[in-house]
Amino acid sequence: MPAYTITEMDAELRQSEIITNLVQFTYEPVSTDAFENRHLYAIVLTQDCDLLWDYRSRQNGTRRDLNGVLLYELEPTPDIRVKLAGGDILKGIRRHADPRYHLLEAVPPDLDCLAHGLPELIIDFKRCYTMPADEIYRQCGLQDGAKRRCRLDTLYREHLQTRAAFYLQRVALPEDRDNQVAAVPALSAPAGAAEPAPAAAANPAAAPVAVAGPAGDGN
Repeated sequence: MPAYTITEMDAELRQSEIITNLVQFTYEPVSTDAFENRHLYAIVLTQDCDLLWDYRSRQNGTRRDLNGVLLYELEPTPDIRVKLAGGDILKGIRRHADPRYHLLEAVPPDLDCLAHGLPELIIDFKRCYTMPADEIYRQCGLQDGAKRRCRLDTLYREHLQTRAAFYLQRVALPEDRDNQVAAVPALSAPAGAAEPAPAAAANPAAAPVAVAGPAGDGN
């Protein structure tokens, strides 16, 4: 089953859609200047339903609730490799074992709207931004502007969505957590309390059995 498709890409933006040559404008309030940040590769991660409702509201001229489209930067693997501390990190990325990164395999020409193909790309989940939907549609409508190339097909799309959500919901722990845990005094049982029952693991027959979940990348 191919990871990519070019179907249903002639109307609303789609979740997991790859767009090239997208320009993000940043306003500097002190100098009152606007700066260009050109993203050679970007991927949309806003939900399909929100993108569809916004597109319909845009067509009908009714109120629109979506005030920005969530995008992640994509970089070719060689560009990411030089930023990594060692080759083992890239090996983990290829196995989807590093929660910060997600690898997208190369896109063949027949699954690219421009029929050029795309290189192997990596998402760094720290590198996200938003842009107004109207600005994305405007740039994609320019002759020399941004281009809508392809999108991930089902399952591959959900895999990316799940890993991105997992990374965003991380819980930050204090740096000195080991010292804090060591400082907590152990609770002693009240006088006269019965001895605790032996752990279930002491009896192999009573030990709980782990049930394997659905296949995944373990992140």
